[in-house]
Amino acid sequence: MNKKYLFLYTVGPVQSYIEQSRKTHDLYAGSRILSELTECVIEEIIKKNGANEIVFPYYRKNGGEISYPNRCVSIVETDDINNFGEYIDSKVKQSFSSKLNLTISSDKEAICKRQVEQHLKTFWSAVLYDEKRNYKEQYFNLEKTMGSIKNIRAFEQIDEGIGKRCNMCGEQRAVIFKDSRNKYLLKNNEGLCTVCYLKRAYLKNEKNIFPCTASVSLANWLEFIKNDEELDKIYKQYIN
Repeated sequence: MNKKYLFLYTVGPVQSYIEQSRKTHDLYAGSRILSELTECVIEEIIKKNGANEIVFPYYRKNGGEISYPNRCVSIVETDDINNFGEYIDSKVKQSFSSKLNLTISSDKEAICKRQVEQHLKTFWSAVLYDEKRNYKEQYFNLEKTMGSIKNIRAFEQIDEGIGKRCNMCGEQRAVIFKDSRNKYLLKNNEGLCTVCYLKRAYLKNEKNIFPCTASVSLANWLEFIKNDEELDKIYKQYIN
């Protein structure tokens, strides 16, 4: 028999994943990937049962490029909330792994897979939902349960042996270096771990170059000199 639950799902890490960037594209990609994972949560909840309701965040089907937070609150109907939570969790992790479109050598395959699997930190909690009871009290209990889960979370010891550390995060072992297949993504002597390379390669090709930090910082000045022929001339000479 189906019961109604207030269901909370979170995706992380957020701050470290976004801030560990070298380029503006890395910064953008970190945020967008987390948003897409939350969107995956929402779509799977609705797909699982059309009667399920998304409480937070606001969701509009086929709404284009929307930035979602790293959490989703919903009211779900299921006969087994544990199976439901595990199903959603497996779909999110599958979505994250699928974003890595990379051909790697067999000797690096295991470490690449492990880096991706160990990086994502997902949590979910649920409490029985009663429409007649005060929603605020039920939501408070849901958040309290989530807080307890996060306080006792387990962690895995990372042992990747001796090797160059990733130039972006500095935590994991670098396994991807510049070659003919990614020559426009990595600099000379730059090595990235699998997770950081996922950000660098996100929706990027040779014709889609994200603006550099300098161009963003100077955007106002570059607009200003368009109306000054002398300054514009000096600037173009400098570029050349």
